[in-house]
Amino acid sequence: MRMARRPALASLAMILGSAGWKPAFAQLSLYQQDELIEAAEDNDADEVLSLLLRGHRPNATGTRGRTALILAVNNGNQPMVRALLDHGARTSSVDEDGNTPLYYGAEMGHYGIVDLLIEAGAPLDVGNQSGRTPLMAAAIGGHHRVVERLLDAGANPLLSDYTGRTAAMWAEGSRSQQTYELLLRAEGGGEGS
Repeated sequence: MRMARRPALASLAMILGSAGWKPAFAQLSLYQQDELIEAAEDNDADEVLSLLLRGHRPNATGTRGRTALILAVNNGNQPMVRALLDHGARTSSVDEDGNTPLYYGAEMGHYGIVDLLIEAGAPLDVGNQSGRTPLMAAAIGGHHRVVERLLDAGANPLLSDYTGRTAAMWAEGSRSQQTYELLLRAEGGGEGS
């Protein structure tokens, strides 16, 4: 898949260059961004690391504004997430839906990835276009360990999305009664609070 796009990009660069067009950025950087995003889309951690070591920018975006870090998180690829973070990938990046890498990790219940992102300084309480935070995403999925980790890191259980629902309200309908009770306690309204 990567090979098919290379000639098209190179041809386009040659045509534009011969017409006198000079981009404000190096033509190579556009090519590099595509390659890194493709490797992340292909879930190829070795290729992502190789590209990063050759100087490719870790915060390039692909379709829907998704960065390589967001793609790695979605794939549950912890080694790729670690490599991207080690090379300066921003944990605060958002895609066109307003979702951060932490949101996706929490939504999918990827505890190890959530832990890496928190340790790297990921913002805990950023709401997406619906106002949902990573804590709410974890609560919806009933991902108890992720909810615990987010709360331990300081995620705010009192925030509500644009429908007025808090993480505990979302957890009430999830698969985990234990998660619902934990969030009620965190809000200050459950037993043993």
